[in-house]
Amino acid sequence: MTAPITTPLGDTAPPPDAATGGILTGELLIEAYEGKSAVEHLLPQASDGQSVAPVKASWWCVAAGETSFPDQHEVQELWLIAAGSGVMTLGERELRVQRGQIVYIPTQVPHQVTADAEETLEAYSIWW
Repeated sequence: MTAPITTPLGDTAPPPDAATGGILTGELLIEAYEGKSAVEHLLPQASDGQSVAPVKASWWCVAAGETSFPDQHEVQELWLIAAGSGVMTLGERELRVQRGQIVYIPTQVPHQVTADAEETLEAYSIWW
C-alpha cells in the first residue's frame, strides 16, 4: 500500500469546535492499493483534537467497473448512495445498490462494493 496523499479542501481557517459550529472543510484523501485507488473526503477534527460531530463521515467514490477495498470494523456505518449503482457484498449477501438508497452496515460485517460499468458510484459514509 502506498502512502496516502492528503489535500486540504476549501478554506484554511481553523476547524470549528462543537460549541461554535461552522463549515467543515475537511481534506481529500487519495490512496492506492493493489492497483485500485480510493478517493475520500474526510471531516476534520476540532481544534482540541476531538471529533466535531458525534459521528465520523466521509464522501467517497468507486470508478465505473471498479471494486472498493474490502472493509470490516468495530463501528456501525451508513452508506448514503449519492450517484451511480452497483453490487455490494455485505457479509454473505449481495445487494443491488443505487442512487437514493441508504445501507446499514453492522459492526464487524465485511463489506465492499463494485460499481456498475456505466457510471462512478459516489456515496457518503457516516459511522459511529
